[in-house]
Amino acid sequence: MVFQTLRRLNAKDVLTLANAASGLIAIASAVLAYTFAPFFFILAAGFFDFMDGKLARRNKTANAFGREMDSLADVISFGVAPAILVIVFSFRDPLSILAGIAYVTAAVIRLSMFNLQKETGVYYGLPVPVAAISVLIVFYATLFAFAPMYWNWLALFTASILMISRFKIRKPSL
Repeated sequence: MVFQTLRRLNAKDVLTLANAASGLIAIASAVLAYTFAPFFFILAAGFFDFMDGKLARRNKTANAFGREMDSLADVISFGVAPAILVIVFSFRDPLSILAGIAYVTAAVIRLSMFNLQKETGVYYGLPVPVAAISVLIVFYATLFAFAPMYWNWLALFTASILMISRFKIRKPSL
């Protein structure tokens, strides 16, 4: 039974699973207080996310299973991982935990709305990978500049609002 399920996976699905694995390693790295490893693993997740979509379109293998699995992987890599990174390095204070909860909640809502979206060629709200990169930029900028940690909270809350906003962005053709 297990092997039957695994045999159904194709190349794009393996890339999606690599996205999820990269996100999990980013989370573990943050929890273990590695400062820079989460950044590289979140970027790796972004690469796998980009490649799985590109492969699905090229091979015409896009399907509902892949779309759902991709969103679940994205929640791990671009929702939970950046939030954990900020929480761990913000001394686990209540405001960073609240900001992390808001960010992950918004990422889940955003990805759920995307999966139900009928209109093609556009995004509504800030895409979750873009939100993650934005949070990472602010996080590492505050780290290097010894800036106050509230910039990270502000980044998480702002990204949360932008992810679930209804503004329209045309998808780039890559």
